[in-house]
Amino acid sequence: RFVDTLLSPSAQRVNFTPVSETAANSGAVVLIDNKNNLAFLVCKDLPKIEGQYALVVTDDQGKVLKTIVRFENAGELNGRLLDGGVTPGARLAILAVISPNEAAKPVLVSL
Repeated sequence: RFVDTLLSPSAQRVNFTPVSETAANSGAVVLIDNKNNLAFLVCKDLPKIEGQYALVVTDDQGKVLKTIVRFENAGELNGRLLDGGVTPGARLAILAVISPNEAAKPVLVSL
């Protein structure tokens, strides 16, 4: 399904840019195909952290409106199917969630 989404003329691509020094070499993209009701997150070289990452929808000020998925990444290339919640034009961010007592820190934000 990923290749079909990647090659679909109706798919939209959301690129991310690093906002943390530790993520300077990191990258991510979300592919959204509303026609086929599919979305995928692909990320590479996220910094190793003690905890998880979260793909979230944010407002214009960066406040988290909705968590789409939590995931682990130790610097490898990986991708995952997203279970809805991603619409074209939404502001997205990937946050480092270290612990429940510590505020999540943005690592990458959508362009």
